[in-house]
Amino acid sequence: LNEGWRVIIIGNGASDIPAAKLAHYTFATEPMLSLCREEGFNCLPFGNLDDIIKGLESIN
Repeated sequence: LNEGWRVIIIGNGASDIPAAKLAHYTFATEPMLSLCREEGFNCLPFGNLDDIIKGLESIN
């Protein structure tokens, strides 16, 4: 994480939360989306791969 790379996680459940806390960008569907918001960190919702591509384009 500290070698200049940007880390992205794409997840959908509670088991993905620990990795999401370390990632630079998080894409999530429910129930992970709500869990991320409860934990107080930003995540982008997605429904399909196209949503993730658009999200990545908006980040850069």
